[in-house]
Amino acid sequence: MKPILILIVALILIGIAWRSVARGAQEPPPLAISDDDPEMKAAMKKAKETISEFRQLYKEHPNGAMVKIAFVTSSGRTEYLGADVLELGEKDIKVRITTPPVSHKGKLESLQSFPIEKVVDWVIVMPGDKRKGGFTMRVMFKKAREQWGKLPPDVAAEEKKYE
Repeated sequence: MKPILILIVALILIGIAWRSVARGAQEPPPLAISDDDPEMKAAMKKAKETISEFRQLYKEHPNGAMVKIAFVTSSGRTEYLGADVLELGEKDIKVRITTPPVSHKGKLESLQSFPIEKVVDWVIVMPGDKRKGGFTMRVMFKKAREQWGKLPPDVAAEEKKYE
């Protein structure tokens, strides 16, 4: 298991649970998911296979589009970065990175373009604050429940947004 993936997943879940921490609730422990986890691999595969659905939903809801991008850091490690979608082209995607890499040294511009093949997951925020996509997030919710016994209230509330 690669420690970098644990750190990235932990950062995402800590961000979701931050409001609970600020109110004095206990912070969840780091979430451990192996790079070879079959459920996570299947989630990434499904996200890639449904990129045409993402494209259609993006046309209808461009302001609520987020992706997870495979990014190779200066240390040669692949990290999965959260990003808001600014433009979706035929071959490229322009994003604002919202989850900075952990193992990268040097300046990293928050506005970047990537080949569409670098997208490993996507989420569209729908009316009513519901979420379409988020295949890796669904796996993370499941793994968190398995590892922690139950989800912290804020994380459980986030999970309910995914259709």
